[in-house]
Amino acid sequence: AADYGRDHTIFQKLVDEVMPDLLVVGPGSAEDVTPMIIQAPIPTPDLLEAVSTPMDVFSYHFYPKVSERCGSKEGPEAGLTSEFLSRIDVDKEYYEGLRDRYAPGAPMWITETAQAACGGDRWASSYIDVIRYVDVLGRLADGDGDVVFHNTLAASDYGLIDEKNLEPRPNYWAAVLWARLMGNRSLATQAPDGVEDLAVYAHCTARSDRGDVTWAVVNSSPDQARTVAAPGGEGTVYLLTGETLDGTSISLNGTELKAADDGTLPAMKGEKVNGTVTVPPASVAFVVSSVTDSPCA
Repeated sequence: AADYGRDHTIFQKLVDEVMPDLLVVGPGSAEDVTPMIIQAPIPTPDLLEAVSTPMDVFSYHFYPKVSERCGSKEGPEAGLTSEFLSRIDVDKEYYEGLRDRYAPGAPMWITETAQAACGGDRWASSYIDVIRYVDVLGRLADGDGDVVFHNTLAASDYGLIDEKNLEPRPNYWAAVLWARLMGNRSLATQAPDGVEDLAVYAHCTARSDRGDVTWAVVNSSPDQARTVAAPGGEGTVYLLTGETLDGTSISLNGTELKAADDGTLPAMKGEKVNGTVTVPPASVAFVVSSVTDSPCA
C-alpha cells in the first residue's frame, strides 16, 4: 500500500505538469467483498489511506462469480435467480461507502463487469444472460453507476460480439436498446410488492425533447409471464425475447434481430400498446411513455 501511495504521488505530479485536465481513475478494486479467484492481497482502504490526493473518478470491478474455467460449478440455472442477480448490491454498497469516505462527490465507474470472471461461462454468450445484463445496468444506474465498462466487445464467451464471425450476441442488442432508449438520468421506481423476480428501472428517455420516460422491465421468472400497466395508459414497447434460454437468437417484438452482411443494424422499431404490457418469462421490455408532469421535461 505504501508503494502504491508513493507511485500515485509521482503520477499525480506528472499529470498536473503535462495534462492537468486528465482524469485520474482508480483504484480499480475488486474482491474486497466478493472473492473471485483469490482474495485481494491489499485491502482497498489501505490503498486509499496511502494516497495523498483523492481520485478524480472512483472505480471498481465486479463479477457475480467465476466461470467454469476457474472451477465454478454453478450452471445456467443460477442465471435467473434473485440471489444471483442481487450479488452486485453488496459490492456496490461497499465501494460507494469507500468513495464517499475517500473521494466524496467523485463519479463512480465500474471499469469491468460481465457474467463471470475468467472469460465468462460458455452460456454467457447465450440469450439467458440478457436478463443479468439489463438488470445489472439498472441496479448500477441509480446515481452511482455513472459509467459501466462491459468486458469485452469481442473476446471470449462474455464478449458482446462473437470474435470468430463478428456476429452480435444477444447482449449486444440489449446494449443497443439501452443506449438508444435509457437516458443518463435515472428515476426512482418500485416493483410490485411480493414479486421478487420482476424488476423495474426508469430513466428519462434518451434524446427526447418531450420529457418521455423509458421503463426497463426485467422478468427473470423462467416460467411466469408478468403483466404491468403501461405508464400513462399507453406507450411504445420494445420486447426482447429468446427462442430458447441457451440459444444465441434474440427477437424484438417477435422479429429476430440480425445484422446485415455489411454490419448494418436493422430498424429497431417499437410497437404501440394501450393499457398493459405482458412480459413473457425470462424477457425484457423497454416501455417508452409520456408522463403527466414528467420530471424529465
